[in-house]
Amino acid sequence: MSGNAGRTVAYPQFVAMQYQQDASRASGPGGKLPARTGLEYRSRMVEKSCTGTGPAMVPHGFAAGWRYLRFWLGVAMFLAVAACARPMPDAENAYQGLTLPQYLATVRDAQAFRLNQLYKPSVPLLETADGTGRYGPGYHLFSHGPATLDLAPQVSDFQGSRSALALGTRDGQIRVYGAFSCARTDLPVPGAVRNMAWRPDSPYLAVQGQARDVVYVYDVRRCERTEELAVPAPVQTMAVSSGGRFLALADDAGRIWFGSPSQEPKPLADLGGTVLALGFGPEGGMLFSVSPQGRITLINARESNPAARIMDRFQARGGPFAQARFQGRYLVLTTAAGRRFAWDLQTRTQVPFSRKMAQFFLDDGVLRYTTWGNVPHLAEYAGYPEFDVRHCPKRHLIRVRDLDGMVRLYDSRTGLLNRTLVPDAGDAAEPCASGWQRVSVNAKGNFCLEDNCYMLTDRAFQWDHDMLLCRSVPGVGRFLWWMRAEQPDQFSPLPDHLPERRTILSDEAVEWAPVLPPPDFP
Repeated sequence: MSGNAGRTVAYPQFVAMQYQQDASRASGPGGKLPARTGLEYRSRMVEKSCTGTGPAMVPHGFAAGWRYLRFWLGVAMFLAVAACARPMPDAENAYQGLTLPQYLATVRDAQAFRLNQLYKPSVPLLETADGTGRYGPGYHLFSHGPATLDLAPQVSDFQGSRSALALGTRDGQIRVYGAFSCARTDLPVPGAVRNMAWRPDSPYLAVQGQARDVVYVYDVRRCERTEELAVPAPVQTMAVSSGGRFLALADDAGRIWFGSPSQEPKPLADLGGTVLALGFGPEGGMLFSVSPQGRITLINARESNPAARIMDRFQARGGPFAQARFQGRYLVLTTAAGRRFAWDLQTRTQVPFSRKMAQFFLDDGVLRYTTWGNVPHLAEYAGYPEFDVRHCPKRHLIRVRDLDGMVRLYDSRTGLLNRTLVPDAGDAAEPCASGWQRVSVNAKGNFCLEDNCYMLTDRAFQWDHDMLLCRSVPGVGRFLWWMRAEQPDQFSPLPDHLPERRTILSDEAVEWAPVLPPPDFP
């Protein structure tokens, strides 16, 4: 076998070796492969490794005859098919058994940025007179920030927390992700799921469907319906206690009903008005209710004397409210205009949103999730990337009109971004009103002034003549675009990393940061 046998190499190095081995056997002039880019070759290698049709599947370096080669080729093709032909689960079981972080990460990977988008030009390759070609217009801004994920369509109700999620659809299906996981339940709810009541540590989930005087109880450990409870009045909202021991309901008249998930509830209190939401305290004995006006009532569910069950009331500011959701010790209130307020029920104070509160919300039947952590984004820009660079020798400043249209000032002595001076702020504040000199910049964004040379971009990746350039801007992201290099090369210092430039001085080293940060859910 070849000298590479038994040695583990990075993926770009592996493709390079295969590329060189194929080139050495090619029949074209100079032993070169037919005209195609190295990146095209890389993508075809990936495709052929799973189809078993390309040279990547042929073991090289054997001195045996054609029959021996055919035998090993057949073995390799069989193993490739076995590895690549993993069955795709059907839609209803695609996320079965996943925890909530796994589910969110899977959805993110399917909807957001894909790593192979960086290493394959998406702009057209235009032919030129010399036959080398050049890439057409278009570049991208790669950045990290919060993202909104579309989790499921046709959702009518849900209960979400930092550790688990339960959702109900318009056709009566129920799905649960967390310590208890249900891809679907044995029996759907008649009609759209509404008034879902559940907690992450509760084995029981209560919902309603089309009939407002019937409550369906499901055991999420077995994903089965266990009870069908008739209630004395149409239900407005419901809640299940920690551990699933108690079930509370509020009807349209503001009466509170209380009991276990396996028995018809009994009257507990009469609040005399609309109840927007119910929620239990940690031990299950304390029940909270909230009205559209933001009035929060504390009810002692274990008090035998009906007159003593109302313990306290306090007011949440910012109302009236259209929605309310309890998340552990926190209450999230939402106005009709979409403004949200969070209250700590233990301290009875308004608090800012934090990672302790999950960011689930319904938008026209689509259940969405807003990430707290940063995830990759790839935004597309039209046109060719161009820099407008000016120099002010008197103030030792370099002025760059960047690819996002913003003007940035750099110190010509250190190459560092000047964060104190404000460009284009008017004649009084202009640091070099009449002394800017235009600077000639090459296609890569490089230029020289007096004794120093500067680089606005760095080479992030190159395969053959295909070169990926990167312009890193602190606090903004990295602008990426493709060029055709005059000299072929294989350049990939750190796989799946991009350069970050702290200074634009050309003799300063750049740092390399990973493209994909570790998953940070929920």
